[in-house]
Amino acid sequence: MNMETIVQRVSECNNVCTFTMRDLCDAIGRQRCTAQCCQTISDTLTEYGLGHWPPELRPDQSHKVRVYRIGTPVADMIGLVSRCTESSDEALRTMAELYSVFVVG
Repeated sequence: MNMETIVQRVSECNNVCTFTMRDLCDAIGRQRCTAQCCQTISDTLTEYGLGHWPPELRPDQSHKVRVYRIGTPVADMIGLVSRCTESSDEALRTMAELYSVFVVG
């Protein structure tokens, strides 16, 4: 797997897709997952216009990482969840109401 494959899969999955750290290490040409590798993955994803959750990557090849395209509604939602502010709370409540009306209801 390479970075172009990561970018393509994120696009095919409507701007969000989960990978293992092993996938991401492979994509940057690393065989072992180290702390340095984690920083390189984060920097490389950013260069490709991608973000990741959790914000702190772990050097564990089986660890799951959600990769998303920056500047999309998915990125906005991830940002809301990660910010602990009153305005983020209000936005999350509004989204939950809409979800219950349009998806559940």
